[in-house]
Amino acid sequence: MIESQCYWATIKESWTGEKYNTSFEKYTNKKDLKLNNNVVENKKHQSCYVKQSNILNARKSNLVYQDLPSNWFWGDVNGTNYLSWNKQQHIPQWCGSCWAQASTSALADRTNILVNNSFDWNLSPQVVMNCNAGGSCNGGDPYLVYQFAHDHGIPHDSCQTYLASNPKDATCSGTWVCEDCTSPVGSTENCKAYEPTYVYASEYGAVTGVLNMKQEIYQRGPIACGIVANDTLMN
Repeated sequence: MIESQCYWATIKESWTGEKYNTSFEKYTNKKDLKLNNNVVENKKHQSCYVKQSNILNARKSNLVYQDLPSNWFWGDVNGTNYLSWNKQQHIPQWCGSCWAQASTSALADRTNILVNNSFDWNLSPQVVMNCNAGGSCNGGDPYLVYQFAHDHGIPHDSCQTYLASNPKDATCSGTWVCEDCTSPVGSTENCKAYEPTYVYASEYGAVTGVLNMKQEIYQRGPIACGIVANDTLMN
């Protein structure tokens, strides 16, 4: 059913706002940066610029199937890798979080594509699980992850270490979303809530059919799909 259980989300450009200037200070105050057709200027903060990916700008909104390339891989676009890193969902223990891993990874990929790898993104699947935003270690729904990204935003992976476990009494606030801990390593006694940078989805939805899937991937980036895994595949 891989052709009927696919979902996408577009990225809301939100990181050049005032609350993010501290987190990404090295990308601000670049007054000497020359603007061109591939650079977007933040109107509220005149010193903040984010370079848009030439790859996305080259896409045609009226792309037809005949214009699709015979193959396309976001991990190697003229030698550039826009993909976030691969993760093992069963470390340190078994956890059926593929729905959270795939959806957050695809959203991180799209962020990297949008900003032309200006900063390296990977989003936290543990926060998604802590907030019950689509499921648990027993499975879930990528569509609900993108709904959560639209309504609340998802922070960077460094906010919450992946534990491969369901949370206990999660409130989706404070340290359940982002925590900053001091020594000793592994201790939770010296942890405090930290205000993170979020990635938001401006739109989200479903896509079905192999040609529509190819078009969505080529035009806007990776998507998250589910499959019915029978015993033959599992074995």
